[in-house]
Amino acid sequence: MSQADAATPAADPFVEVIANALREPPVRIRPLPLPDGDQLWLKRVEDLTHRAWQRKGDMRRLLRREREGYARMAEAGLPVVAMVDGHTDWLVTRDAGANLRHLLRSSDVRSRERTAAFAAAGEALGKVHRAGFTHGRPTMRAICWDGECARFISLARYAERRRRNRHFALDVMIFIHSCLCADRSAHDVLGAALGAYLTHAPEGTWPAVHRMALLLSMVAPAATALRLARPGSRELSALPLALAYVTEHQRQP
Repeated sequence: MSQADAATPAADPFVEVIANALREPPVRIRPLPLPDGDQLWLKRVEDLTHRAWQRKGDMRRLLRREREGYARMAEAGLPVVAMVDGHTDWLVTRDAGANLRHLLRSSDVRSRERTAAFAAAGEALGKVHRAGFTHGRPTMRAICWDGECARFISLARYAERRRRNRHFALDVMIFIHSCLCADRSAHDVLGAALGAYLTHAPEGTWPAVHRMALLLSMVAPAATALRLARPGSRELSALPLALAYVTEHQRQP
């Protein structure tokens, strides 16, 4: 049923579940419940207007990158979600647990579990970078925790050529920004994540993060101006917070 490249063949009961879902009208991302109570996730290419295509990019190309990223990182033994099956227009992965944004903002999550999840996420990102890979956009929504392991999803920005310290640094800045965007007071769990990250990351990454923050500070005035037009933007509001966080931690968190 598949024309997957770099994907493992689907196995019962996955074949029927996936086939049934593909007969339904396309939804970009949807869960696929399994008979045993577990679930898969189906991601499909959207039918975009020209304007949306310009904003989001070529969805098939991004999906191909994501498949390649899962396959390459899995081959290297890195913590990515398990890919079940894939095609030019769709991709199926296993469930990897709750994402960090949910864990950060949910009042039902205990502080100890939240800290453990963020430390595991930092360790996972450090191992990815030490192996010479980058995620491309490791936001709070792109890292999941199942109670034991942190795994990456959403690898549409994966690229083989991004293997230098500046690429690792940009990953780290995106992680910091996303965390403070979700909760501007989340310094404790952010410190736990970055502490674990630096234990496993390549040497020289934190100075590269400082250099990246300096470069990004050059666009901060433009972001401040944009905030006047978009006062409710959490992303724009979090940028100076992320830059200040890095500046305040000259050595290491």
